[in-house]
Amino acid sequence: MVIDKGSPLFEAMGGMHNVYINSTGEAALKKGEQYPDKTVLLIDLHEFTISDGSYLEGPRKATAIMLKNKKKYASTGGWGFQAWAGGDPTKPFVTDPTKQCFECHQPKKDQDYVYSTYIPDPDGIRQHGAGGAPPCRRRHLRVLFSPHMSSYRSTEITHGTHRDV
Repeated sequence: MVIDKGSPLFEAMGGMHNVYINSTGEAALKKGEQYPDKTVLLIDLHEFTISDGSYLEGPRKATAIMLKNKKKYASTGGWGFQAWAGGDPTKPFVTDPTKQCFECHQPKKDQDYVYSTYIPDPDGIRQHGAGGAPPCRRRHLRVLFSPHMSSYRSTEITHGTHRDV
Protein backbone atom coordinates (compact mmCIF):
# COMPACT_ATOMS: atom_id res chain seq x y z
CA MET A 1 0.00 0.00 0.00
CA VAL A 2 1.22 3.49 -0.80
CA ILE A 3 -0.02 6.66 0.87
CA ASP A 4 1.02 9.60 -1.29
CA LYS A 5 0.79 13.39 -1.02
CA GLY A 6 -2.86 13.33 -2.13
CA SER A 7 -3.90 11.68 1.14
CA PRO A 8 -4.72 13.54 4.38
CA LEU A 9 -2.67 10.81 6.11
CA PHE A 10 0.51 11.64 4.19
CA GLU A 11 2.15 13.77 6.88
CA ALA A 12 1.76 11.14 9.60
CA MET A 13 1.85 7.88 7.64
CA GLY A 14 2.88 8.69 4.09
CA GLY A 15 4.97 6.11 2.31
CA MET A 16 5.05 2.51 1.15
CA HIS A 17 3.57 0.11 3.71
CA ASN A 18 4.71 -3.51 3.85
CA VAL A 19 2.41 -5.25 6.32
CA TYR A 20 2.99 -8.59 8.03
CA ILE A 21 0.83 -10.65 10.40
CA ASN A 22 1.79 -13.47 12.75
CA SER A 23 0.24 -16.93 12.51
CA THR A 24 -2.00 -16.20 15.52
CA GLY A 25 -4.00 -13.62 13.57
CA GLU A 26 -3.77 -15.02 10.05
CA ALA A 27 -7.00 -17.05 10.14
CA ALA A 28 -8.98 -14.08 11.52
CA LEU A 29 -7.58 -11.86 8.78
CA LYS A 30 -8.60 -14.32 6.06
CA LYS A 31 -12.11 -14.77 7.51
CA GLY A 32 -12.64 -11.09 8.38
CA GLU A 33 -13.23 -11.97 12.05
CA GLN A 34 -12.21 -10.43 15.35
CA TYR A 35 -8.51 -10.98 16.03
CA PRO A 36 -7.50 -13.20 18.95
CA ASP A 37 -5.20 -12.04 21.71
CA LYS A 38 -1.50 -12.25 20.78
CA THR A 39 -2.17 -11.22 17.17
CA VAL A 40 0.67 -9.02 15.92
CA LEU A 41 0.56 -6.75 12.88
CA LEU A 42 3.89 -5.27 11.84
CA ILE A 43 4.08 -2.37 9.40
CA ASP A 44 7.39 -1.66 7.69
CA LEU A 45 6.97 1.91 6.40
CA HIS A 46 9.33 3.21 3.71
CA GLU A 47 9.85 6.41 1.76
CA PHE A 48 9.15 5.95 -1.94
CA THR A 49 9.86 7.53 -5.29
CA ILE A 50 8.01 7.26 -8.56
CA SER A 51 10.00 6.34 -11.64
CA ASP A 52 8.50 5.54 -15.04
CA GLY A 53 5.09 5.10 -13.42
CA SER A 54 6.37 2.62 -10.81
CA TYR A 55 6.55 3.16 -7.05
CA LEU A 56 10.04 2.32 -5.79
CA GLU A 57 10.72 1.55 -2.13
CA GLY A 58 13.18 3.91 -0.44
CA PRO A 59 14.70 4.18 3.04
CA ARG A 60 12.76 2.94 6.07
CA LYS A 61 10.78 5.72 7.80
CA ALA A 62 9.37 3.66 10.66
CA THR A 63 8.45 0.25 11.94
CA ALA A 64 5.08 0.01 13.67
CA ILE A 65 3.35 -2.72 15.63
CA MET A 66 -0.20 -3.45 16.72
CA LEU A 67 -0.49 -6.11 19.45
CA LYS A 68 -3.85 -7.56 20.48
CA ASN A 69 -4.46 -7.98 24.22
CA LYS A 70 -8.08 -7.28 25.13
CA LYS A 71 -7.47 -6.85 28.86
CA LYS A 72 -4.23 -4.86 28.79
CA TYR A 73 -5.36 -2.49 26.01
CA ALA A 74 -9.11 -2.34 26.71
CA SER A 75 -9.19 1.46 26.35
CA THR A 76 -7.86 1.24 22.77
CA GLY A 77 -10.12 -1.49 21.41
CA GLY A 78 -7.89 -4.28 22.68
CA TRP A 79 -4.86 -3.11 20.67
CA GLY A 80 -1.49 -1.87 21.86
CA PHE A 81 0.31 0.47 19.49
CA GLN A 82 3.92 1.58 19.03
CA ALA A 83 6.17 2.80 16.24
CA TRP A 84 9.90 3.41 16.01
CA ALA A 85 11.60 6.06 13.89
CA GLY A 86 13.63 4.43 11.14
CA GLY A 87 12.83 1.04 12.67
CA ASP A 88 15.30 1.78 15.49
CA PRO A 89 14.04 0.13 18.73
CA THR A 90 15.75 2.88 20.74
CA LYS A 91 13.55 5.53 19.07
CA PRO A 92 9.89 4.87 19.97
CA PHE A 93 7.65 7.78 19.06
CA VAL A 94 4.15 6.83 20.21
CA THR A 95 3.65 8.64 23.53
CA ASP A 96 -0.16 8.76 23.52
CA PRO A 97 -1.60 5.69 21.72
CA THR A 98 -5.17 6.95 22.05
CA LYS A 99 -4.53 10.25 20.27
CA GLN A 100 -1.71 9.19 17.95
CA CYS A 101 -3.15 5.84 16.85
CA PHE A 102 -6.51 4.68 18.13
CA GLU A 103 -8.47 7.79 17.12
CA CYS A 104 -7.54 7.08 13.49
CA HIS A 105 -8.47 3.39 13.80
CA GLN A 106 -11.97 4.06 15.21
CA PRO A 107 -13.65 4.18 11.76
CA LYS A 108 -12.65 0.51 11.35
CA LYS A 109 -14.38 -0.71 14.51
CA ASP A 110 -16.36 -3.20 12.40
CA GLN A 111 -13.01 -4.70 11.30
CA ASP A 112 -11.63 -4.89 14.86
CA TYR A 113 -9.92 -1.49 14.32
CA VAL A 114 -7.68 -2.87 11.57
CA TYR A 115 -7.39 -1.33 8.11
CA SER A 116 -5.68 -4.41 6.63
CA THR A 117 -7.73 -6.74 4.47
CA TYR A 118 -6.89 -10.11 3.03
CA ILE A 119 -6.26 -10.35 -0.71
CA PRO A 120 -7.00 -13.90 -1.90
CA ASP A 121 -4.58 -15.53 -4.33
CA PRO A 122 -6.94 -17.64 -6.48
CA ASP A 123 -4.26 -18.54 -9.02
CA GLY A 124 -1.71 -19.58 -6.39
CA ILE A 125 0.92 -17.30 -7.88
CA ARG A 126 2.42 -16.28 -4.54
CA GLN A 127 2.48 -19.85 -3.30
CA HIS A 128 3.70 -21.57 -6.46
CA GLY A 129 5.77 -18.87 -8.15
CA ALA A 130 5.14 -17.43 -11.58
CA GLY A 131 7.06 -18.08 -14.75
CA GLY A 132 9.39 -20.50 -12.99
CA ALA A 133 10.06 -18.05 -10.14
CA PRO A 134 10.43 -19.59 -6.69
CA PRO A 135 7.38 -19.31 -4.45
CA CYS A 136 7.06 -16.21 -2.33
CA ARG A 137 6.31 -17.00 1.30
CA ARG A 138 5.67 -13.38 2.36
CA ARG A 139 2.30 -12.89 4.02
CA HIS A 140 0.71 -10.43 1.60
CA LEU A 141 -1.74 -7.88 2.96
CA ARG A 142 -3.23 -4.60 1.90
CA VAL A 143 -3.29 -1.73 4.39
CA LEU A 144 -4.42 1.87 4.49
CA PHE A 145 -2.35 2.65 7.56
CA SER A 146 -1.55 1.29 10.99
CA PRO A 147 0.87 1.70 13.99
CA HIS A 148 2.33 0.82 17.76
CA MET A 149 4.64 -1.05 21.74
CA SER A 150 7.79 0.23 23.52
CA SER A 151 10.26 -2.45 22.54
CA TYR A 152 9.80 -5.07 19.91
CA ARG A 153 11.03 -8.50 18.91
CA SER A 154 9.16 -11.23 17.09
CA THR A 155 10.06 -14.50 15.48
CA GLU A 156 6.48 -15.20 14.39
CA ILE A 157 6.24 -12.45 11.79
CA THR A 158 7.62 -13.84 8.58
CA HIS A 159 8.99 -12.79 5.24
CA GLY A 160 10.44 -15.82 3.55
CA THR A 161 11.60 -17.54 6.71
CA HIS A 162 11.36 -16.70 10.39
CA ARG A 163 13.52 -13.79 11.38
CA ASP A 164 13.97 -11.49 14.34
CA VAL A 165 12.48 -8.05 13.83
